[in-house]
Amino acid sequence: MALEQTARLLKRLEEEGRLKSDRDTLAADLEAAYAGLTIAAGAAETLRGALKRAHGGLGAVAYKD
Repeated sequence: MALEQTARLLKRLEEEGRLKSDRDTLAADLEAAYAGLTIAAGAAETLRGALKRAHGGLGAVAYKD
């Protein structure tokens, strides 16, 4: 959710002409940012699935006296 919110904010600021690049490469910088956010969102979904699987496996595990 936070990654999507960040992307939407960037897009809105971009559309409003409120962004600049210290390197004078705004288009390339935004392209890298959007790509990174997309990759991060996929990684977060993969992590969510892995944690759900681990949680499911640990649900039946108990300490043995």
